[in-house]
Amino acid sequence: MPHSSPVPFKKLTISRRLRFGLLNCFSLRNKAIDILELAVDEDLDAFALTETWMKKDDGALCALFKEAGFNIVSHPRVGRGGGVALVTRRRTKTSKYAHKFKQFECLEVLLKEPTNTRIVVVYRPGTSGRFAEFLDELEDLFLKLAERKERCLICGDFNIHVEDGLDPQARKFNELLNQFGWKNKVTGPTHIKGGTLDLILTQDR
Repeated sequence: MPHSSPVPFKKLTISRRLRFGLLNCFSLRNKAIDILELAVDEDLDAFALTETWMKKDDGALCALFKEAGFNIVSHPRVGRGGGVALVTRRRTKTSKYAHKFKQFECLEVLLKEPTNTRIVVVYRPGTSGRFAEFLDELEDLFLKLAERKERCLICGDFNIHVEDGLDPQARKFNELLNQFGWKNKVTGPTHIKGGTLDLILTQDR
């Protein structure tokens, strides 16, 4: 990824049919070509993006991805910054579900045949307060996903230092993950200043 990327790119092979990537792009608008090249070079089937800074009327940006053989499913923030999206191959049929939470942005996309996987992209701003409310909303998301019959994957920028066992927020967050059987697949720093803030969560089903 070019040097403008604020965090390292993370890749996970879910199965032979799903090669997945995650990146906090810190504005897709000025990095679209670089991100498309990364998706092609890594042969990704799905590419989750946080802090896209996209707008509802970004038709030209969507057309650029379509021309390159990809679709982009976006959930922009109302206002400045933020936003989450999922880039998929054009051959992949998808359905979009936008959740409305106060403490984090959330996009759920069902990738239909042949993968039958639900990918949930999350962005929790680093300035977000009310951590207890965030945990309540996250638990609500977990309960909703427990009702889905397809395999689920949650990914994104949670802005929680899960690598720090002494951090009170990290401990409560990890306890909630354990309660619902979610496991983080990301190790090592995901931010230029250190810390594992960007996560890919899976369950054994």
